[in-house]
Amino acid sequence: MFDSASYQGFSDALNELRPGWSVNDNRVDGPDGAVVRLAQRHHSLSLGHYDIEFILDATSPRPVGIWDCVGGFGSTEAERAGFAARLWSLTTAVTVLELKYSGRGDFADHYRGSEPDGLPGGMPSLGPSSDSARTPALRHCSSGG
Repeated sequence: MFDSASYQGFSDALNELRPGWSVNDNRVDGPDGAVVRLAQRHHSLSLGHYDIEFILDATSPRPVGIWDCVGGFGSTEAERAGFAARLWSLTTAVTVLELKYSGRGDFADHYRGSEPDGLPGGMPSLGPSSDSARTPALRHCSSGG
């Protein structure tokens, strides 16, 4: 479905955020059992459309996957995947990396329901860290609640 350039694009983008990601057949393996898989879960006319599953811990008896999708542009699969992976790394990836690895604001900001930017009665909100070297593409998004 996707060639090795697609997986390599996502591996490269994740390694810029946290080292330790590598392509393993049709997935990208990360530190502490994390896995990223690419799929086509729904129809899209775009050649650069990627459905992405981030599995928090593939070694768990009941692995939890978080799904997202992103689009990339370019004339080759490698260009489309690289664009999509970079875009995804600035938005959703930093949020799930914060959830998986940090909880301290290393990748994204946290907003509890009682805080000014939080969602009352909700679970923590996460988004790209405002003091990060990366340009945040979003202020925060809800992780539940």
